[in-house]
Amino acid sequence: MTPVAVATRCDNQTWSLVCDSAWKVHIAKFSLLVGSIFGYLTFGILADWFGRHPVLIISVLFMLVFGLSVAFSVNVPMFSTLRFFEGFCLAGLSLSLYVLSRDSYRSRLGLAPPRSWS
Repeated sequence: MTPVAVATRCDNQTWSLVCDSAWKVHIAKFSLLVGSIFGYLTFGILADWFGRHPVLIISVLFMLVFGLSVAFSVNVPMFSTLRFFEGFCLAGLSLSLYVLSRDSYRSRLGLAPPRSWS
């Protein structure tokens, strides 16, 4: 194979994602969404138990591992499974960063944290 032939080759041709197999593309997209839903539920509870910083560190490390693994996936089921776990870790990352940034912003302004339960 020449370098031009390798550069023009795409995943649609490699994994045959055309015609009758086009539904696999939607499964791969949907797996990220489902992973993030489960990630928000799981990492929200874990962040309440263990704190935001440990959950943030673990989410970043696993996001790195799964992100690199997705790049080297060899078939559609492996890609979809790794995207599920990538969405799972992305939810923990975004949830922890949002809460930590909100709390640090409130403390810089001298505002008390919200107490909606009182």
